[in-house]
Amino acid sequence: TVGRSQLNLALGNVTGAGQFASSQINLSNPTNVNAISQITFGYDAVGLTNASAYMGYLAVNSSSYGKGSLVFGTRDVVTDTQPTERMRIVSSGNVGIGTDSPDCKLHTLESTNNSGSTGLANGGLQIENTNTTSGSWSQLHLRSVAYDAHLRLLNDGTLKIMTDGNTSAMTILDGGNVG
Repeated sequence: TVGRSQLNLALGNVTGAGQFASSQINLSNPTNVNAISQITFGYDAVGLTNASAYMGYLAVNSSSYGKGSLVFGTRDVVTDTQPTERMRIVSSGNVGIGTDSPDCKLHTLESTNNSGSTGLANGGLQIENTNTTSGSWSQLHLRSVAYDAHLRLLNDGTLKIMTDGNTSAMTILDGGNVG
């Protein structure tokens, strides 16, 4: 085929998503833990060491079949510094923005607070589904440095607004009654 860009790869009718034989490009590395296969982006000048952005595969185990995460990083300064990881999709499918270990389908965290430490206590947004022996629910979890709130939907249709951890501030029953 005639390419319309500087790089054009055509393989034909690809039916095996995720199969090597159906790949136009394959980047690979040894199965060493923390080894990364990556594509980098940015201004390429003589003497620069670091790209402006990257996306890659980060190996998290050393088995011959491989298991890992997709990682995405950018830098927000104009100096030759290494990009910072901004988003990660782990092998379970959970997506983390501002965290490298998301524990639900979408897990966001404020990256740092004034002390430079990281973690949920610094703020963030979490959307999660929880199944426990005492019940199951879906919730939107909001955290700031000092406060914590949940908007929780229970399986019976009850909507709860909770503050300060798990303190129920308001309950709206399936029929519309508010308490």
